[in-house]
Amino acid sequence: MSDIFQVDYLPEKKEIRINLPEEVWNNIDTVTLTRLFQEELVVEKQKESEERGRVMKIKFRVWDKVNNRMIMPRQSATVIPVLDFNGNLGIMDTYKNWHWHGIVQENEYELMLFIGSHDINGHETYENDLVQILDYASWERLYKVVWDEESLMYVLEDAYGDKKKMCEFEHYLIRGNIYENPELLEG
Repeated sequence: MSDIFQVDYLPEKKEIRINLPEEVWNNIDTVTLTRLFQEELVVEKQKESEERGRVMKIKFRVWDKVNNRMIMPRQSATVIPVLDFNGNLGIMDTYKNWHWHGIVQENEYELMLFIGSHDINGHETYENDLVQILDYASWERLYKVVWDEESLMYVLEDAYGDKKKMCEFEHYLIRGNIYENPELLEG
């Protein structure tokens, strides 16, 4: 293991930078700095998960308006939706030797983002899902999961347009979504 490292003193920034080899970085938890071997400053290394914070996977599903079908992100899927960096949707067909179907017209699909939450049965929650919340020991009416631009969060919207913050409810159950189960909106 190499124990060579570099120390840079940057007086204009009032900073010291220490560059450690990978082997050293992986095998230490604490760095101790001393002044004249008397005063100590102890710095503990953050765990990688704490350092990066919670990272949510970006996943989405697609409602194909032309064929009236939901395209879900599955490992065994033969049709895979692909987003480019501009937000354009393309389709890959793995059944036909990874055939590229090209960019899909925006009016032919609806993207629904995974919101980073699961219902009481562990099912992933997406935009436009229809859910019931458990409130005061009873299941309340149906709500639609929507992004609220004003509060910058996902909310539950009822048939009257009234909104409840989704983060306030731990227990909810996905009943369907607005595309595959439009009959739920009628009741």
